[in-house]
Amino acid sequence: MARLQVAANTFYRWRKAGIWAHVLGELQRQADAAGALDWALHHVDSTVVRAHQHTARAKGGSKGDAGTLARRLLDQGPFAL
Repeated sequence: MARLQVAANTFYRWRKAGIWAHVLGELQRQADAAGALDWALHHVDSTVVRAHQHTARAKGGSKGDAGTLARRLLDQGPFAL
């Protein structure tokens, strides 16, 4: 369990420091340079954008519902994280 906590702490520190965004940006840059990206094509896999079971019944929407999160991510463009 202690190793899991260390891994989680490292992940969150790196996320806060912007390291993961930098890694993603660099991977995208390399793939784009190789011609492996089509920036006009976007996919959203609903299996990883799950809402809580009660979200469907929420009145007026919820700030944290899956649809809102998906829209925010899509609106931010290809370098969103």
